[in-house]
Amino acid sequence: MQETHDNLLATIGRIHSYKDFENTYYMARKIGFENINVDIMIGLPRSNFNRCRRNHTKNCQIKS
Repeated sequence: MQETHDNLLATIGRIHSYKDFENTYYMARKIGFENINVDIMIGLPRSNFNRCRRNHTKNCQIKS
């Protein structure tokens, strides 16, 4: 997962959506993964400080 906005994921050539990431995350948790890394890419097209902050906030709200 590099970004939470699907339109930007498509712009950078990613074939997954944020919902795909969430589903995979919860599946991994369900089968026992306890340590899951999330990388957020900074400096993407149309990216700015507020968008990065929203990405961070959204990812921090994921329930484990």
